[in-house]
Amino acid sequence: MEAAQQAPCINSEPDVAGIGVRLAIFIQIFLAFLPPILAISDGKVTPSEAKRMFRLSIQSLAFAACLIFVATIKLAQASLSAYHTLTIVHMTWALEGPLVLSYPLVGSVLLALWKGAQGVDILGKTSMTLYLPLFRLFHGIFALVVWSLITAGESWLKCIDETFLLPGLKLTIKKRAVQGFFIFLSTIRILEALLAVLRRFNRQGAGGSTLGEGADEKVHRGVVMPRLSLAAILCAWLFVFSWRLGKESVNIKLVAPGEISWGFGQIIPLCMLVSQVWEVYCTFWIWMRPVPNKPNRSGGDSEDVNLEVVPPEIRQPLEDTPHPLNSKEDEALGEDGGRSTAVATKQDTRVRVDISDSESDGEMINPPIKLALLASESMGA
Repeated sequence: MEAAQQAPCINSEPDVAGIGVRLAIFIQIFLAFLPPILAISDGKVTPSEAKRMFRLSIQSLAFAACLIFVATIKLAQASLSAYHTLTIVHMTWALEGPLVLSYPLVGSVLLALWKGAQGVDILGKTSMTLYLPLFRLFHGIFALVVWSLITAGESWLKCIDETFLLPGLKLTIKKRAVQGFFIFLSTIRILEALLAVLRRFNRQGAGGSTLGEGADEKVHRGVVMPRLSLAAILCAWLFVFSWRLGKESVNIKLVAPGEISWGFGQIIPLCMLVSQVWEVYCTFWIWMRPVPNKPNRSGGDSEDVNLEVVPPEIRQPLEDTPHPLNSKEDEALGEDGGRSTAVATKQDTRVRVDISDSESDGEMINPPIKLALLASESMGA
């Protein structure tokens, strides 16, 4: 780190060199919020929706991890200025997108307030894997390195005189408030990463337990939507911070040697957007397209109930007792005007119960009860 503190500053334009990276990060943050919003619109999240959100978050975290890795190497080579260091810290943080508030403590508190809402922390499903904790661990270590440079460095700070912390508030980079911000950030990130790893091995906590297990997960929209809104506000603030940092800095064109070549890597993050745009497009298309003969998004039952396995106490009477229904034409049972039809043969042990749309009261008969009624009528005949 002594080499980083002794590095001179040269004239350059960092905004031109990093415009592709900035654009890619902004688009990724925006795209990351669309699938969760569409997924929770019906009050539940299907396994396919959860996996799609998982893939999008992994791609964003992979991009952020690459930025952290390259920045660490550049910082060790005394080729990264304070301007770009602070920018990377905040922009990689914003790349977490909807997961930026997926902390174990937050999920536990929300589950305690809204009992039974097991899907309240669906946005933290990725936290049950090792991707997010590892990224937050590396991010916390990088923030700790920045804090140490701000605390001990003099010449390293020549490349930037002031920093933009909050709207309308500018603090000198040497002020204790900025130092406290980075030590707080690094501490929180490292501790949260360790807690998430422990939760991962203990299989405890909200969210993530049913990912890929084939079961829909109900969500509390009154809780998840405010969390999404707060996460969007935080990500927007982090992105605006990195943009305003250059505008408010006195020496905006002073960066460390070697940073001019960063512009050649713009094409990589822009190419990474192709897969993310495709994932979001598929999410929106599936959400808009109605799926026939499947349970609807409101949780209603389908019209046809096909039972492949019939209990023996119901199947045996149907096999042994002849009934006029074995004829070519199906015969309606009961006085409901043909609302239900049963078909049974000695060779076929399957029973099909079709309930049409003519249910006037909107209620559906329990299939086992229906089969029992059909069996009793066939025995009585």
